[in-house]
Amino acid sequence: MKQRLCHQRDWNTSRLIVALPDSTDSAKARIRMFVYTGQYHVTSITQFVFARTAPNVKSLRDASALSKWLSRATKGDVCLLLVSSLTLPPFFLSALSTKFTGRVHFGITSPDIFDEVAGDEATPSTVGRYWLVTSGGRTEYARRRGITADRANEQINYDGLGSLLRWVSPDLNDAFVVSLVLINLLAVTAVFDLRASPLQALVHLVWTLVKYNCCLLSGWMLLLAVANRQPLVGLGRAGLALLRRLVLGWPGRTLLADAQVLLAPGYSWLTVTLYALFTGALYILRRRFWPQTLEEPEPWSEWFRFNRPMVVLNPGRPAFYRSASPKLSPRLRALLRQLNLSEYSLPGTFSYEFLFDLPVRALRSSEGRRCFRCTCVRALHLRSMASRLRERPCSRCGYSGSETATHLLACSVCLEMYHEGEQQCQLPCGHVYHRDCVFSWLLTDPCQTCPCCRWPAYSPKQAKFPDFFSP
Repeated sequence: MKQRLCHQRDWNTSRLIVALPDSTDSAKARIRMFVYTGQYHVTSITQFVFARTAPNVKSLRDASALSKWLSRATKGDVCLLLVSSLTLPPFFLSALSTKFTGRVHFGITSPDIFDEVAGDEATPSTVGRYWLVTSGGRTEYARRRGITADRANEQINYDGLGSLLRWVSPDLNDAFVVSLVLINLLAVTAVFDLRASPLQALVHLVWTLVKYNCCLLSGWMLLLAVANRQPLVGLGRAGLALLRRLVLGWPGRTLLADAQVLLAPGYSWLTVTLYALFTGALYILRRRFWPQTLEEPEPWSEWFRFNRPMVVLNPGRPAFYRSASPKLSPRLRALLRQLNLSEYSLPGTFSYEFLFDLPVRALRSSEGRRCFRCTCVRALHLRSMASRLRERPCSRCGYSGSETATHLLACSVCLEMYHEGEQQCQLPCGHVYHRDCVFSWLLTDPCQTCPCCRWPAYSPKQAKFPDFFSP
């Protein structure tokens, strides 16, 4: 506490203070402070805290009080009842009653009274029986076995019972924390979608974190602003009832029982280590087998966009839809189909999917007579095309260049000479260009035609030339 508050209470020495809610029926109850004046021993302090928290668990010693207390569950509340011959509840149960103030009602009763009200035989148990009562029914805790936790039931302790109550009676703070963790984990994965320098990747990571956290906070502010509206209140109650049914059913309780074992410190560190090793191995394999072949780095302006990394097509240009007038007569349609005119096309949707099947090869010297490694283009963004190519071995060997394809000594787009090792791409008309040059041309040309003959690059041509990769 602040020194000013201590002077107001005439506290000149160090003191042990326990702050507890005045009532367990409301989450916004007034906080009362109790000063410990006994000996500073673990046992004495534990007894002092237990004496202050034990009254939060209501003692039900007659059938009428138990029936009235259980009627709260029909109104949508959650009740946790301990059926035991003990006169005082366990320490961890009284601590849970303080943690879930206003969210869960805690009570303790004897087996005889519970048998009289609920009509259930009280089987003997050394630790008692814990019943979770909701509007959907009554469920006994510590009777569900997990898949991995086959030697023990659900653990009767502070963490095990607290995790179940956290899912049965969730709070907005818990939902906000879960959404915050998930959105930041998803934002971090955006770094693996980049092929850039470490500095650029760091800048992109910071920008992505700021962007998605701002969107998350805006969404939560909007949700809290309209949460008290009547349609949303009914929808929230229906969703909460569905969540409780799933958690208290076989799948939810089995997963919770396994989570109590797998979230132990040893298993948690093992999981983090395996995840780090697996992610590092994937990153190294991607760097090795899908290297960055384009020397031009991705510009800074492309990263500060809200459509990355989800966008897979060119973010700068939307997909181009090339269509003619929808009022064409059937005879004119048949005529255009027979003539196969490149200046007109039937109505339809056109995109960059044709770039996927354009043949690409690396220019090799004809002296070695080596087999070319063909590639099947998976074109996404122009600057990330080279990192998305998948290589496949050529099924024919001894190829030294197509004799019928239209070859030139220089690229008709950039007017530069071809050199050994450069990637070349052939269009359906037979003309060959630099891969980067022709992709730049096709992504900027509204007609998507060959730079030389103006034949559409998306339309196959019944040419007399064989395939580009045929010997």
